[in-house]
Amino acid sequence: MTKQYEVSRKYLILLLIYGIVSFGIFCLALFPKEKVVRQALYRFSEQSDYLFAAKEFLVKFPDRIELKDFTITKKEARAEAFPHLQIDTVQIEPKYGQLLLRKLGILFNLKLYQGSFRGVGSFDLFKPHYLRELNCQGQGIQLGSLKQLSDLFNIHISGELSGQARIKVEKNSLEALSGDYNFEVASGNVQIMSFPSFSFRQINGQGSLSDGKVKIRSMRILGDDLQAQITGDLQLNKEIARSYLKLRVSLRFSEEMKEKLGPLVNILPPQGREGTVLTIRGNLNNLSFLPT
Repeated sequence: MTKQYEVSRKYLILLLIYGIVSFGIFCLALFPKEKVVRQALYRFSEQSDYLFAAKEFLVKFPDRIELKDFTITKKEARAEAFPHLQIDTVQIEPKYGQLLLRKLGILFNLKLYQGSFRGVGSFDLFKPHYLRELNCQGQGIQLGSLKQLSDLFNIHISGELSGQARIKVEKNSLEALSGDYNFEVASGNVQIMSFPSFSFRQINGQGSLSDGKVKIRSMRILGDDLQAQITGDLQLNKEIARSYLKLRVSLRFSEEMKEKLGPLVNILPPQGREGTVLTIRGNLNNLSFLPT
């Protein structure tokens, strides 16, 4: 009798679990995900300085959302402050475990027109337009396809970018940012302002974020035309073009690169033990190059 009771109890427990799971799947199927995502994009646009939009919404069972032709645009008319950004596909999935920490966790995967960008974002559960934490990784991003770089920094660069970053936001301000990052760009070409272009085999760097600054602990450019060591920081501003950059750059030129530079070689400070050392400073849209 006892044995039969135990079997019946196990059967009832399994039946209860099956019922809960079935009910959960049924709720997921009926949940108006597209409407919620559209409303979320509207709220994000309403609460920030940017407009978020997508041409097509696809719901993948049970809880994945895909946004096709996703765009981010600065509300202000000055396009140079934040150029138009287009993404082929955005995939979003909730991370339910973070609800216990009063956070809204989102797994995301951005399929760019060339390359991908993925990670996990954590938002305030009660103020979902406030980002609290971001862990992300980029791979195979072709910098030559990002017109925003040349529009914003007056730098034309090609190459394949890979990297990762971890960012925390204690409050909704640039000063509250903290974290670290590293990146690598393989096989490309760079042209800065009116200077002659140069090719490189690799650019790699690492640094941190704190007190509203992006600190560059170490950055190296390795190539046949030149080799460079760079340190410094970028004081962030809500208007990206007005962020203040201060760098110390040590350069070593090949003979071919010196020929390309022509008369500019005579303007540069003489090459010492560390090479030719320059200081670059100013707002991103108005940089000055000074001998050290």
